[in-house]
Amino acid sequence: MPPEISGCGKKEQVVQKHVQFEVKAMPDGKLRALKMSLVDQETDGQGSDPADASLELDEGLVDQMGRFVADDGGGCDFAKFSIRFPKANRQLLQLHFDIIPQSKGRSRIELPHGHPLRSDEVLPDKNPSEEMPPPEEAEAEEFEEAKEEEQDQDQDEAERQDAEAMNEESGGRPEVAPDEPSIPLGLGCQPVGVIRNYDPLKGFGFIRCEGLPEDVFFPRSALPTTFQCKTREEMPELVGVQVSLDFTESSSNGRGPRTEKVNLNLMYLTEDRCWVLKRGPVPPKA
Repeated sequence: MPPEISGCGKKEQVVQKHVQFEVKAMPDGKLRALKMSLVDQETDGQGSDPADASLELDEGLVDQMGRFVADDGGGCDFAKFSIRFPKANRQLLQLHFDIIPQSKGRSRIELPHGHPLRSDEVLPDKNPSEEMPPPEEAEAEEFEEAKEEEQDQDQDEAERQDAEAMNEESGGRPEVAPDEPSIPLGLGCQPVGVIRNYDPLKGFGFIRCEGLPEDVFFPRSALPTTFQCKTREEMPELVGVQVSLDFTESSSNGRGPRTEKVNLNLMYLTEDRCWVLKRGPVPPKA
């Protein structure tokens, strides 16, 4: 909160105040306002206009933002956009882009209608009737596209079922060639595991790895910097997240297995076009 209103005890003393702030995307995808400051509302006796020329975004930056959104299909998650442009003012962005509220407090930023980089717009110097195929051809093209998509989905489903069948036959493990050599743990050769428990307040947790008789201890400092928060509200749940870790047989120091470097594994969501934490069941203790 700006210092001018941080000590206000009444709601009406705070609401409707115009502020400027920076946006930070948290690990869970939610947005957080930082470095808030009041904006002078006395401009010719009227409230300040967020579109004031002195606050306008640089034209080159707007062009760069537009290309970024266009390269992502004409729209993307606002959290992803904020990671690329962390100091962008949301009110100023609304002068150039469409910001659409989504579920669970998320938003989506899109190129507005009429933007030259929108792929679904017909260029004004072309005759739409010349660009669009006849209705019969368009319907036939849609049918063929739908048929190809259905075939692709059937193929993907068949491959998924084959993979599951092979996985079940091998007891849930990938098939290993009989001549596959044994690799000792060491620098650059990291085991994988699953976080069994982690307490942000206490600042430590344990990882379970198949093949290790004891769970591996890790401190808060072993996590990536953005996940070193001290309260659960500031970060996603880490229990069940798959990880890789720096670990050797000499890492215990007589107090049990320990690691000072934990890498969180990610998986890509094709439909959402974003990365999320890869989760899995905690394996049984060896």
